[in-house]
Amino acid sequence: MRKWLKRLGYAGITVFLLLWAATTVFGVYFTIRPRVAQFEDPATFEERPVEAVTIPTEDGINLSAWYIKADDDRAVILLAGIDGNRTSVQNRGEFFLDRGFSVLLPDLRASGRSEGRAVTIGWQERKDLVAHVKGLGLEISAISCWGGNVDLGEEEGWNENVEWGKRNLELAADLGCNIWQGHCGIMPEDRNDPAWQRFLDGMGILGEHGEKLGSCLAIETGPEPPYVLLKLIHEVGFDGIRINWDPANLILWPARYAQQLGEEYNREKWIERYQPNEGARALAEYIVHTHAKDALVHPDGKRQEVPLGTGWVDWPRYVGYLREAGFDGYFAIERETGEDPVGDIQAAVDFLRTL
Repeated sequence: MRKWLKRLGYAGITVFLLLWAATTVFGVYFTIRPRVAQFEDPATFEERPVEAVTIPTEDGINLSAWYIKADDDRAVILLAGIDGNRTSVQNRGEFFLDRGFSVLLPDLRASGRSEGRAVTIGWQERKDLVAHVKGLGLEISAISCWGGNVDLGEEEGWNENVEWGKRNLELAADLGCNIWQGHCGIMPEDRNDPAWQRFLDGMGILGEHGEKLGSCLAIETGPEPPYVLLKLIHEVGFDGIRINWDPANLILWPARYAQQLGEEYNREKWIERYQPNEGARALAEYIVHTHAKDALVHPDGKRQEVPLGTGWVDWPRYVGYLREAGFDGYFAIERETGEDPVGDIQAAVDFLRTL
């Protein structure tokens, strides 16, 4: 009897393992299977002619796309999700065409009418994006990751976040922009704080990795005074750690701290400490990317992001400091609030061209 029970147990385990393996194989196939679709090329879109184009990637995949040309040189690339193709985002093209942008609607590899044997959820598709960007004669200013959900000063998840950071640096190198910008947590001003050493260790690993790749992490300003960033960069000592200067953040974050402390916001005190304008002069040699964003603080202490040129950032002085230092990077316009962000972005373009 025991022998039969033992055999039955082995058989049950075998069946379980076979079912688990089959489920795994099916799950992988379901994820990477090609999403081929057939559809006709429209002659026009929003009363503009549609050009059917084929774009080759560096690894020999021919990608199929529609291109709708607008009247000026601005362009946008609209990518579909994992189960979609260009027809999934076609309606979004109307929004950008109405605002004067040319629109490229591609199928990523193994989707729609593009070549390819498997969907890789972004791993190989990054080559597709590079091909589309180059095909339009565009450049990527930087990639953005870690928008506040990672703190390298925290022990929990530290190793995983450092490895994630390495992948970000590799992606920036693959895309040809070589800059990954993002928030990395709030750095302590006290060097004896254990979090400071974790920041040093993490930035050291990322800085060395980025230097080998020719890419860098541009830490976004805001949570800490500029001198803390300068101290970190000097101690890390790798070119793979640089700065993404966001002058508006250096206005918004101190107002937040004042509110948390329950104290009345003192403009002179906090501007002197966080230096949204003058700080750029001191750290200019390390700034590789900048956000064109503006902000102010109301008399009641309420902080607000505002259209470019209407806040407390002294743009002629700030831009002058960057030019004196030889900065030739991008001013990435960032508009996260407001009733008409698109209109504000266009106004920001016009404003920056006056400087």
